[in-house]
Amino acid sequence: MVTQHGVPFTLYRNRHSIFQRNDPHWSVAEELAGRQFPTQVGRSLEELGIQQIPAHSPQAKGRIERLWRTFQDRLASELRLARAATCEQANLVLDRFVEDFNRRFAVPPKQTDSRTRSTQTRHPKLRPKAQTKTLDLQLQRPSRYRRYPINP
Repeated sequence: MVTQHGVPFTLYRNRHSIFQRNDPHWSVAEELAGRQFPTQVGRSLEELGIQQIPAHSPQAKGRIERLWRTFQDRLASELRLARAATCEQANLVLDRFVEDFNRRFAVPPKQTDSRTRSTQTRHPKLRPKAQTKTLDLQLQRPSRYRRYPINP
C-alpha cells in the first residue's frame, strides 16, 4: 500500500495487541514516561507519523472483525480453489481477490483529496530496525513464553 499509494495520515484499526499493548504491566521507565511503550507495529506507525484511530464502538469493532473474518475465510478458500502452491501463485490469486473485492464492496470516498503523503523520495523510516537481544549462558534468547536456541 505504501509503495503504491503513499504513507497514510491515519489508520483506522481494531484494538488488537499487535497495534497496542493490552497488558497491565508497566516497567519503571514506562511509569516515569506516563505511558506504555508501543508494540513494534505501534512504534513503526508513530515513527512514520501515522495517527492511529482504534475502534471503540461495537459497530466499528464489528465492521473490522467481519472484514478480517471475510479475508481469512474467503481468501483461504480462494487460494485452495486456485491450488496456489507458491508465493507467486498466491500473489496472483491475492491480486484477483482484492480487485474483485474492491469492485463489489468499495465505497467512493466523500472527500477525493489524497489522505496520504508521497513516497517519491525514500522515507528514512521505511527500513527494518535492528534490535539487540541478550543470550543466556546456554546461548539461547529468552522470550516471554519460550527460549530460542541460537545456532552458531
